Amino acid sequence: MRRRNHARIVLSLFVWGMLATGAMPAPAQEIVLRWSTPGLAEEQAAYRAVADRFEELHPGIRVETGIGSARDQLLVWIAAGTPPDLGYSTVQDAGEFIRSGLVEPLDHWIERDGFDIDDFFPPLLSPYRFNGREFGVGSLYGIPKESAVRATYFNVTLFDQAGLVQPPELARAGAWTWEAFREAARKITRVRATGEVEQWGFVRDARFMYQMMWVWANGGNVVDDLLNPTRITLHETAAVEALEFYADMALADGSVPAEWTTGSGAATPFVEGKAGLNQDGPWRMANFNANPNLVYGIVESPTGKQRANLLSGSIFFIPVGVAYPELSWELLKFASSAESQALLAEIAGIQPARRSLVETFVATNPRVNMRVLLDEVSYAQTLFTSGTMTEIDRVMNQEYLPRVARGEISVAAMVEMARPVLESILRETR
Repeated sequence: MRRRNHARIVLSLFVWGMLATGAMPAPAQEIVLRWSTPGLAEEQAAYRAVADRFEELHPGIRVETGIGSARDQLLVWIAAGTPPDLGYSTVQDAGEFIRSGLVEPLDHWIERDGFDIDDFFPPLLSPYRFNGREFGVGSLYGIPKESAVRATYFNVTLFDQAGLVQPPELARAGAWTWEAFREAARKITRVRATGEVEQWGFVRDARFMYQMMWVWANGGNVVDDLLNPTRITLHETAAVEALEFYADMALADGSVPAEWTTGSGAATPFVEGKAGLNQDGPWRMANFNANPNLVYGIVESPTGKQRANLLSGSIFFIPVGVAYPELSWELLKFASSAESQALLAEIAGIQPARRSLVETFVATNPRVNMRVLLDEVSYAQTLFTSGTMTEIDRVMNQEYLPRVARGEISVAAMVEMARPVLESILRETR
């Protein structure tokens, strides 16, 4: 097995060297690189455009995209010795891949080729550094494909109809607070005589990761250290207060749907012009823009005790055991280049991870102030990277938070029930 892997490495170095220098023509039998790419049609089209450009620059190499990006599928492929040449991971899954030794470190390639890693927003890189014991320091194991923060969207028309000051004006005056947000949601909500809500104040993705940003804004946290968690802190006062505020907008105010909604379905009323506020990523703007009658804007997240946002960016990485490591690096290097990230922004509206592409991203949607999203990166905190976030998110979303949303149990009771389970997940990971 060792000889075969060594032979593959030697072959890839030889082939790449000959292709790069033009010393040999494109091989009669092309080399195929498999690239694990996430997302729906628009995002897949962006990756395809990047792959097409890579193929133009590297005759004799064909890149397959859209082969699948699910965590479990990647684990099966790597375990079977048939990994994709370029893998994909969310920030919450990356820790498991890295800690388990399934990802190649990139430092030697970055240094050798002078890859401009300093162009990337520093907070995006920290979750993917690992020194064998701790995340946040050590070698880099992946390159972020985006800056995935959450925008707070507002319906301009509904704010005017309710006689409310537009959120950006409040933000400039330092008055875009939790209470201002909550009051706006109350005033925009409309209920028919039958009790049916015809217009919501705030529609939201109710998953745990979205609620974490409210905990952070209240000065609390879910764990003691997001990169290297050792204990759960969800029971502390600041965290409980934030979760209660979040729940009360539905249960006490009736300005938020109590149903457990996630993803694009949660944003549907906003897309239809029947909700005043929504929090989601920049990828959701494609849905908004499809409604020509929807006039919306972007504003920073409302300030609690501090500003906060959620960073859940993803990476592309080189799995261990790839057939052509050097070619995998060339594909990763190109996929992470300014040229490629500009394509991702222009075709799919993906917020670049590179600081040099600020103006490119701003120009993707002149209807709204896209600079707000770039500013939010400075206030964003990451999801767990230690391999625990996926399981904690699953347990909270399936077992506990829906019961709070339905009014079956209080936040305090939920935390008391969930805490020992979450602590157990942390212990198992450690």
